[in-house]
Amino acid sequence: MAVSPDASNREPEASGRAASFWQAFWGAVTEPSLGALCAIVALAGLQFTAILLWLTPDRIAATELGLWMNDPWDHSAYVTVETLRMQRSDPTQLGVVVVGSSAMRHVFEDHRAFPDRLSDELGEPIRMHFLAAGGQTMWESALVLDHLPEGFRGSVVIGMHPGRAIYDETSLADWIEHPRLGLASASTRALRQQLSLPQPEPSGFYFLDHMGFLAARRTAIARNLLVGPRRYERHGRHIAAPLSANAQQSLDSGGANVMQHWEHDGARGAQALQQVIEKLTTSGIQVLVAFAPLHPNVKALHPEALARFRKMIRESALNGGASVVDLNARAALGEPHFRDIFHLNAAGGRARCEEVLASELSASLRTARERSASSPERGSS
Repeated sequence: MAVSPDASNREPEASGRAASFWQAFWGAVTEPSLGALCAIVALAGLQFTAILLWLTPDRIAATELGLWMNDPWDHSAYVTVETLRMQRSDPTQLGVVVVGSSAMRHVFEDHRAFPDRLSDELGEPIRMHFLAAGGQTMWESALVLDHLPEGFRGSVVIGMHPGRAIYDETSLADWIEHPRLGLASASTRALRQQLSLPQPEPSGFYFLDHMGFLAARRTAIARNLLVGPRRYERHGRHIAAPLSANAQQSLDSGGANVMQHWEHDGARGAQALQQVIEKLTTSGIQVLVAFAPLHPNVKALHPEALARFRKMIRESALNGGASVVDLNARAALGEPHFRDIFHLNAAGGRARCEEVLASELSASLRTARERSASSPERGSS
């Protein structure tokens, strides 16, 4: 069959046009062009502006918690989002806020059932904010509590152990310069001034003011937007673990290290605790300072130092107007209840702590309710 001369001529013409197209396309992609560069810069500028305007504390508080988490145990992201939600909650509803280290996070057996238990005892809904996190310093707790909604009715529980009272200027400066929480307040600014650190002027844009917090999660946030929010694991991977052999071996040295640092730097930490309490009680908020779980070996090996710690913290708490409860004594915590120096396992210690805290908080919330009812200012709101 004969091939038309026109058809045979069209084939090289078509392939030539295709080659020219791809050559032109590649040139446009790889060769600089003022127009293209301007378009790219304009697009990037629009995206940046959109992020600045969209990313606000209100929107973060309204979105899924898991969108902002690096992993299921990202307690810093959890505390940040929950603190922003607390700040926007109804202050007229009776509430409880718990701050402290992971030792306080582990004293609750069931974080969902505990507020229901308080609600049943008081005959009205109780809002609870569990804002304790691993390694949370006294100054991070102060930062969180600065976000209590104005007119808050209820109680604040501040968990304390020797490590929480340590005031080390080097560590504090590092925490200020590399914050773990996406929050800022008067407490942060006061601490910067106290440590003679530069005082950055807030821009008013959450994205710019908390760039470090967001940058540490940029990959995770992109992943969470694509595949869905992560699920928060409050107790971590060792919820039921007993005291491990390694933990047993390091218990003595760990306790000695904590007590040694507290003896050197603890006095200013106790003073900071009193200042936080006074700020809360002046606003009519009930405060309960709880001596957090501490392995009995620490008391056995360092009885005098631990007694000094408890005496100093108790005096600071009472002078500030707070109540005090020792979970170790009241809940009769012993060696079988611990998985390491600070953390309870699932062998019954949490249920004991819940009993103690339920009793203390029921009384505290009743007092808060009576005071708010008798306050003319609150009664008219």
